[in-house]
Amino acid sequence: MSAFRLRWIAVVVPVIAVGLLDLLTDHEWSDLVTDPINTLAVPVIVLVGAILMARSAFARIDRLAATLAERNAALELRQRENEELQRRLRDLAVRGERERIAREIHDGLAQVLGYVNTKAQAVEELLAAGQLDEGRRNLSELAAAARSVYVDARAAILGLAEPVGLERGVTAALEEYAPYFAEIAKVAVTVDASPAARSLRFAPEVEANLLRIAQEALTNVRKHAAARRATVRLDVADEQLTLAVEDDGAGFDPEAMASDWPRYGMRAIRERAEAIAASAEWCSRPGVGTLFRLRLPTGTTRSAAV
Repeated sequence: MSAFRLRWIAVVVPVIAVGLLDLLTDHEWSDLVTDPINTLAVPVIVLVGAILMARSAFARIDRLAATLAERNAALELRQRENEELQRRLRDLAVRGERERIAREIHDGLAQVLGYVNTKAQAVEELLAAGQLDEGRRNLSELAAAARSVYVDARAAILGLAEPVGLERGVTAALEEYAPYFAEIAKVAVTVDASPAARSLRFAPEVEANLLRIAQEALTNVRKHAAARRATVRLDVADEQLTLAVEDDGAGFDPEAMASDWPRYGMRAIRERAEAIAASAEWCSRPGVGTLFRLRLPTGTTRSAAV
């Protein structure tokens, strides 16, 4: 039996039963013969009224049910669209991470190995020429390059095995990354963020680039600064997020970057900064440490609260 018939039976049967009970208690059966109109008037009116009210109520219920079904269908469609969007975002994230790893291997490990190969050939020629002191100096530089490559490879492997998540924002991710970096680099790291910076959230790709830029800046500290301490600061002012990485290391002359050591770290930072419409700058002098500063407009924020 259909739900429609059951609904009407649930209304009509009780009304008829009440009408019959009223008829039996207030009238005699003989009244149906002598005065049928007055005897049946009240039960019939009650029955018709109940049917009309039930019809109106059922029509409203049907409209509400149809609206609810439409909303459920829309929610299911939106859920499927969200699932598809999440899948695409995961695919893009995986593809982006693969491209990043490939770029870093090409710009980092490949260049350092090329440097090592060149140095090794130079050492062979110096030893053959009897220039032992110069050969020892080049061997020392070769050993330093080998140590750097080892640390880079170890950091990359550990980073892939235990990636830092951005679920709670860039500041939380950096606070999670700082002890890990301090262990592999033997540099004390402090993360200092204002409440406004902690609550600020950006689009996922922007936050991913912010984290990578901070990590690359710290990697430059490890490779080139010979520092004991580094501080990462995040603050918001004048509708800009400022990310700063400062160290107490050897410093350098920004106007004289010529060196046989690859300087791909700064180039990678600039490329990532341009990708998110941010500006990057370095302030340094030999012997006084280095301050790296990134400024990002807050107009690309996703939400003002976490």
